[in-house]
Amino acid sequence: MKPHQTTIFVQPLRWIISLCLCCVINVSWSGEVVINRVSYQAADHEVADLLAGLGTLSNEHYQPDIDMLITGIGATRARFSLINASSAACRQALAFSLDCWWAHESPGTIALLTSNNPPQGVLSVRTCTSTLHRQSTIPPLVDRLLAPWLSGKAGLSYLPEDATWAATLDANGHQRLFELLRVCERLSARATTRIADVDLPDLRRLLSTEITVHNWGALVEQLAQSMQASVAIAPLLQLQKFPLGGVRVRQQTLGQVIATLREHGIVSRWSHGVLCLSENDRQPARFDREHPAQRRQLACIPIAHVLNALEGEVLTTMIRRYVSPSSWDLPGAGLELLGQNSVLLVAGDVDAQHAVLEAINAIDRLGLELWLQSLAAGSAK
Repeated sequence: MKPHQTTIFVQPLRWIISLCLCCVINVSWSGEVVINRVSYQAADHEVADLLAGLGTLSNEHYQPDIDMLITGIGATRARFSLINASSAACRQALAFSLDCWWAHESPGTIALLTSNNPPQGVLSVRTCTSTLHRQSTIPPLVDRLLAPWLSGKAGLSYLPEDATWAATLDANGHQRLFELLRVCERLSARATTRIADVDLPDLRRLLSTEITVHNWGALVEQLAQSMQASVAIAPLLQLQKFPLGGVRVRQQTLGQVIATLREHGIVSRWSHGVLCLSENDRQPARFDREHPAQRRQLACIPIAHVLNALEGEVLTTMIRRYVSPSSWDLPGAGLELLGQNSVLLVAGDVDAQHAVLEAINAIDRLGLELWLQSLAAGSAK
């Protein structure tokens, strides 16, 4: 996602930069000042101050939803360190440190929420026809995969006589309904192309220095400084005791840091250029804090070539159980068998889609039994 850029004309230019907040400023040949990267140290900040300070620097307004305010978001002490962070990295670090989702609410406004439903726009009533006549599995499938957009006064009804849908949805909901019906009509092979994380630092780069720390705050700050990359910590991890004897990260490549932290019982993962530190039981699908419904994509994967005598329902069940299992519980996600059991409809983010593609490829090469054995062998390591 392209970061926001704010152009400011200042003559003469005077900036007072605090020790905790700073922006990286690029000056063009014309004399314009373009702010497009943020460095920010959130060290146990109160949420109100944090949202105001980071919002000013990132040129975005962060708005907690009412549920978060009721449950006491103000009592959460966020901790992260941003180094030359893009707008996407700012959102990721903030939402991860508050253990919530982020979603676009309006231009320049980012909603922070824990709900399964993304922010809802203005509702309108439209009808949508399809060629999916007399297919009893389609209406419940549409209800399940459209659930995130059916909050409040939104609604959906199906007229089986002419396969017409009457929908009261916002603009995004109508677009999602239309997309889902068109995909179910055609069922042609499709998947979202994986694009490299533009904010991911060079994992071959060496840390500037070895660090040894004895508390969570020092780990976040010193690791970020040594890597020259952003770091955020989950609130539940901060409540746990720090590893006995401290954490030592020798001078190594950025790509080796995750394995080193794992040796100390700390689970970590890169997301939008932020190294996110979490408790052991966090599922991989929940590291990315962009709202699952907002980042959901649809894919169709043919599976007739791997079925043979194997029932499609059995294969689908095995994939749900063993392939990115935490993905299928996210809002708007699903794995459905369609096309007379010859096509898998995958509703999920890019990682979930490609995990299913890789699984189908492995089953095609090995067969289901050997594939399951390979999974068991991998988990035992």
